[in-house]
Amino acid sequence: MVVPREISTQSTIVLLKILIFNFMKESETIDITTVDKKMNVIIGLLSKMVNSPDQTMKDRIAELASYGLVSTEIGPMVGKTAEAVSKELYKIKSGKK
Repeated sequence: MVVPREISTQSTIVLLKILIFNFMKESETIDITTVDKKMNVIIGLLSKMVNSPDQTMKDRIAELASYGLVSTEIGPMVGKTAEAVSKELYKIKSGKK
């Protein structure tokens, strides 16, 4: 799936949630493996969208955290360790630069 740059990250996530909901609604049984694979695709797409060159590392981490991801999930997406992401999240939450 190619996501045009004009569509915001938030709009894309809403669309993806609708697709997942429809998939789950149409399935008589939920195959957790299939759902897991689809979620990994969604996380991969989100990571590519967030890692645009016009965003700072701080912005990337803050945006991913705003979607409920934790430092151990964010780290691999932005190429940092979970510890480095945790420190950055602490700075963001405490308002430090």
